[in-house]
Amino acid sequence: MRFFQDINNYVQNKNISHIQNANNNYDICITTIASNFNQINSVENQELFKSILKELNKLENSIIKESKYFIEKIKENHSQTEIIKKKHGKF
Repeated sequence: MRFFQDINNYVQNKNISHIQNANNNYDICITTIASNFNQINSVENQELFKSILKELNKLENSIIKESKYFIEKIKENHSQTEIIKKKHGKF
C-alpha cells in the first residue's frame, strides 16, 4: 500500500510531508472501503467489513507504535548530542 512507502520514506529522510501523505492515503483507504459497503446489508459482507476494519485498526496501532518509537529515538539522540556539546564546551 502507498502509505507504507510514505512511512518508509519518512524514516529515511524525516520529511514530515511523507507522514501527511501516509495519513491521507490511510483516509482514502478507509473512505473507499466504507463507501463500498455503505449500501450492503448482508451478514457476510458486514462480517467482512468488520474484519477489514479490525485489520486497519491493527495497522493504525502499529503505525502509532512505530511513530512513538521514532520520537523516543529522536529525543534520545538529541539528549546525547546535548551531552556531547557540553563536554566539548560548545553550546
